[in-house]
Amino acid sequence: MNFGMSTNCFRGCSAQDLARICQGAGIPSLEIWDDDGYFVETTLSSEELARIFRDAGLSISSVHTPFSNWSELALDTYFDRFKQSCEKACVFNARYIVIHPIAFSSERKLDRVSVHTSMPRSLEVWRGLAEIALEFGLEAAFENLPRGALWPSGCSLETVAEIVQGIDLENVGVCVDFSHCFALGDDIVAGLRKHNFLRIIGVHASDGIYADLADQHLIPGEGELDWVDAFRALRENGFAGDIVLEAKGLSDEPTELQGVFRFIIDARNSST
Repeated sequence: MNFGMSTNCFRGCSAQDLARICQGAGIPSLEIWDDDGYFVETTLSSEELARIFRDAGLSISSVHTPFSNWSELALDTYFDRFKQSCEKACVFNARYIVIHPIAFSSERKLDRVSVHTSMPRSLEVWRGLAEIALEFGLEAAFENLPRGALWPSGCSLETVAEIVQGIDLENVGVCVDFSHCFALGDDIVAGLRKHNFLRIIGVHASDGIYADLADQHLIPGEGELDWVDAFRALRENGFAGDIVLEAKGLSDEPTELQGVFRFIIDARNSST
């Protein structure tokens, strides 16, 4: 398992400051948040950013593609913006892109009805995104989501599993977001074991409190997750990919940030 951090954690930092923070904390890789945060707040090109991170010894594992500009009336624009993220991922030599499976407002996941049957137009869009990623030589990791306007009941790991199976392409898998599991009240360890057939490409790591049913993205160790058991369940799945820290309220003090990573690395090591 590889460990890294989302640039979403420090949106306001310059690339140089972010690189210094990561160097000081011993963080080896990043996931680039390409929505309303990091790329919007910098005028640097992807090539310039890649050079800064490369010079700092940082690799880029993945790029999180946009979701806030979704519009059913501007589907072509959404696809164009998605392609731009894929192009950036290639500049960064990233392995995969992360996708929020945004749905058409006229479609809902129905109980005991498959995604393929209840959300055919949305599935067509998701397959189209995965095909674009494949053209760029990228893996496509679809993320589980909390409740929202387009997912009133949330998009659980079970639903993401149906999405992956419905797309049925070799480059498609899952990005498991721990905080989004907490927001749905879904037991993370039990879910990983129930769906151990899933091809997990990446993990967004944070903590949470089940009773709160909130997407809090707590710092690891501040919530209720049994991290050792979670890593054990990931090992049982055969997962050897990226653990990307995506938590709120992180200190930019390298020693404190290093402590957060030490906590999850120790949990990983204790899971063997």
